Amino acid sequence: MLLYGLMLLRQHTIKIKGGNVVLFAEHHLATFFLSLTLLNSLSIDITQR
Repeated sequence: MLLYGLMLLRQHTIKIKGGNVVLFAEHHLATFFLSLTLLNSLSIDITQR
């Protein structure tokens, strides 16, 4: 999931021109995907209990 998200992230940032915008988009999307995976692992822990 996270690797797939990072691949999408790479494709997305290539379309955006401008260094600052790219850095911001990379940081924002990476944080989004990371929080998604954290939420997934948390929900798995809850359902196993």
